[in-house]
Amino acid sequence: MALSRELDRHGFAPLGAQLANAPELLLFLLSQPRDGAFTLEIDDHRYAQVWVHGDTEVIVVECVSNHFLPPDQALSEGAMAHLEALGFEPPSTGPRGERPNWRWEGTGVASVLPAAERLAVALTEVLGGIPQRVAHLKVMTDAQAAA
Repeated sequence: MALSRELDRHGFAPLGAQLANAPELLLFLLSQPRDGAFTLEIDDHRYAQVWVHGDTEVIVVECVSNHFLPPDQALSEGAMAHLEALGFEPPSTGPRGERPNWRWEGTGVASVLPAAERLAVALTEVLGGIPQRVAHLKVMTDAQAAA
């Protein structure tokens, strides 16, 4: 992956480079027989994460909600409206379990670019990430979790 040249050994690289590589990372995770995920953190509290369910090819993009943000970093009404306009479901509890973050779902290869676009908008326009600033990438697969 092209991003590997910019990542340091701890997963830090400019946010813009990491977002540019998101479609490739999503395709890689979809190609795996097991579930995988990655998180992009722009600081201690602001992050978005992607889950890829290998067996069903479901891609889930989550954006941190006010449940996890300190009051001085809470999402504004406008930011939450922006997430809803992008098709994110608000945090909730319900028959499908607790969902404490904003959530968008797609299925298969056709959802890779829409998922990457929503990830980029959530991190830059909603959470205020700056593409030139460093963000932290964490990648996990079921195989890594079991090791």
